[in-house]
Amino acid sequence: LKTINDGYGHGEGDAAIKAAVGIIKGALRKGDAVARLGGDEFAILLNIATREELHMVAGRIESAVRQYNDTSGKEYRLSLSLGVDLFWEDGDANVDSVIRRVDRLMYDNKQAKRRRMEDVVQ
Repeated sequence: LKTINDGYGHGEGDAAIKAAVGIIKGALRKGDAVARLGGDEFAILLNIATREELHMVAGRIESAVRQYNDTSGKEYRLSLSLGVDLFWEDGDANVDSVIRRVDRLMYDNKQAKRRRMEDVVQ
């Protein structure tokens, strides 16, 4: 988001956030929820029971981002880093611990994407 704001202005940054929300909502099912935590961070709550379902939803979101980038005509590409986990699997299952854990997973996902991009550039 910082790159979009710096390169294209805050209006385009706001449009990118709205596009990201639309992409996420489009990949979810009725009854799922998305909320903006702040800046360019969102929380998505899903009523699912298995890791397979969790990864299917994450895959739908990633696929929708690729499709958006292929068809938007924007000079920049949106990129979402996802941290996903099941709430009920945590022995210390409270909202704060789950948010901390998925935030760490999201950061790990973001770092892995950066490393892949560095490998492509080299």
